[in-house]
Parts: sequence; structure tokens; C-alpha cells
Amino acid sequence: QRFGDQEQIRGYSDLKVTISYSSASVHTYLDVAFQSRAPSGPVDNITEILSADLPARCASLEEFKKHLPDHFSPFGERISEFTIQGPNKRARTRQLQSSSSGQSSSLVSRDTDRKYEIFKAVLKESEAAQALHKRLNMFAVFFIESAGVIEYDDEAWIFYALVERSREDKTSDAVVGFALTYRFWHPKGHRSRVSQVVVLPPFQRKGFGARLLSAIYDDVVRDDCHEITVEDPCPEFQALRDRTDFLAIHLAGLFPLPGGQSEPCVFSAPTKEEMAAIRNQLRLTPRQIERCFEIWWLSHLDKTDESQYRAYRLLVKRRLDRDNRIMFATIVDQDRKARLDAMYKELEDSYSRIVSSIKEAI
Repeated sequence: QRFGDQEQIRGYSDLKVTISYSSASVHTYLDVAFQSRAPSGPVDNITEILSADLPARCASLEEFKKHLPDHFSPFGERISEFTIQGPNKRARTRQLQSSSSGQSSSLVSRDTDRKYEIFKAVLKESEAAQALHKRLNMFAVFFIESAGVIEYDDEAWIFYALVERSREDKTSDAVVGFALTYRFWHPKGHRSRVSQVVVLPPFQRKGFGARLLSAIYDDVVRDDCHEITVEDPCPEFQALRDRTDFLAIHLAGLFPLPGGQSEPCVFSAPTKEEMAAIRNQLRLTPRQIERCFEIWWLSHLDKTDESQYRAYRLLVKRRLDRDNRIMFATIVDQDRKARLDAMYKELEDSYSRIVSSIKEAI
């Protein structure tokens, strides 16, 4: 977003740009190193271009080091907390179990549990939340293609931050991730739109995105939200959303019971009663509920039964055809069928990955 449509920095050879940040207050240090600068032609001023994204940039490495170790300053309201047991403690538990059967244990005992907290604030009402979001927004710019500017005087913006608290072997707190929601007026309450969810690089692919999204869901439901929506999700976030929504419906016991061994599954879209029950309890959109039902049926599908597999494909394709009616109206029948087949295949692959990741839950 900062270096043109081609996303290339111009005018340097052997360029290396390093942005270091403190883990909790997100002070930054920008280091630009290169072999040589082009004698002619355009040369990007990297420091100047990135300065707006680094509001807490330190002028020197020595100044940056003054912010280490780093500690988080709470803001707003703490809406959730949880603890994750560290790998060393799990290993120690296994070792102690072995010791109880007569085997020796040489593992040093120390607490490696990690405590996490999630904070929430209306951005307009919290200068501390504004300051932290301004510093974290560089990650939204780096990882979200369409990340835009936030108007801090708009009371509809809600900011969430997930924080890892310091422990024995780590002297600093750390911001794990953050999110934004936007409140829209609705006759039956309000609609909450999830606009950003960002997990910082050291914590990605460890389940924190799901933790944060689930906490947001719980919070907006407590706040009498009528419906939870998501702004233009990328495929990766849509998969996270599908998995989170699926587990929420499953844990609430709101999926229909599949057929028994002598009774094949009857694949169907959610009934009006099922849709109403889920929307009332979890505030999900109708389209998301349909997608979650498709994942549910896939988890019980016997692909070796061709009639069963065909019934499932027809269920999903009918919904895809309906949701893409406007696009399909401009495509000839042969191309439309090929496009629908490709969309189905991509969706089934995504659903299959979700089912594989949650086998223990279902």
C-alpha cells in the first residue's frame, strides 16, 4: 500500500528494511540498510514514507532499548482472560506420572503457564486505546490489503487487544493481536461488523485468532447485538470465521442429529426454526448458518455412497447458485456450470480442512 501498485521500493541495491517493535507498548525502530543508491531515476525515501505508520518510532537503537523490557498498560474493560499450559509443564506432568510408577524424573519443575487477557474500549472514549491502535495499525497495513483510516471521533469503533502477560521466563508483556468492530444502528438493537482481526507474526497459527474472534462474539452478544457481520473477509479469515461459527453452533447443541448406522443422512438447509434458534442465541447471519450446516453435513458424509455424495453437492450448489445469481446472469450456461463446479470444489476443499482440524470436537 505504501510503495505503489507494484509494491516495490525503488532506487536501491541489496536493500534490507528492518522494523523492530517493543512487544507491549509497540515503540518501533526503523533500520534501512543498502549497498548503494541509484545515481539517477526515482529513489524512494523509505523513512519518510513509513513515518506515518510508525508514530512511536525511536530515533536511535539506544532510545529503542530504553523501552525494553516492555509492559502493557491496561485500558478500557477486561472482557476475557484465559491460561494456556506451556509445553514444558505438559512434559513435566508426563514425567511425574512416570516417576509415580517407579521411574526417575530429571525434569526441572517450573511454571510455564501463560496468562492472556482481552481488553475492549470505545476508541472515541479512550486516548490510551487510540494511542495503542495507532501504533498497531502498521500491522493492519502490512497484512490487510484494504486496511483504511480509522476516524477516532466516531463512537461506533470498538477496539479489542489480546495481551500475553509476563511470566517467569519472560520479563515483558506482549500484544498478541487486535481487532476492530463497527456498530451499525438496527431497529432490533444494533449490528456489529468485524472490520479487522490481526494476529502479530510471533503468535500466528497458534489459535489466537479464533480465541479473539470468539471473545468478540461473546462480547457483542452480551451487548444485545442483533447480528454479527464481517467486512469483506479474505479466504483465510473466512475459513477462521467458518470454523469459529461452526464450533459455536456445535457447542450450543444447535445442529440436527445425523442419521444412525441404518438411517442415512438427509442433507438439508437449516429450517426456519433452526435458523431462528441459532440467530437468537449466537447472532450469526443466515448465510453463515447455511455454510456451517454444509460443514456439519460434510463431517457426516460418506463419499463412497454416490447417491449421498450427489445429494450433498446439490445442496451446496443450490446455495452457491442463489448467492451468485447476479454474476451468473451474465454468463452463458456452459461457462456458468464450469464456474459453479470450480466454486464448489474450492469450497469443499476449505470445508474439508476445517473438518480435519476439529475432528476431536465433533
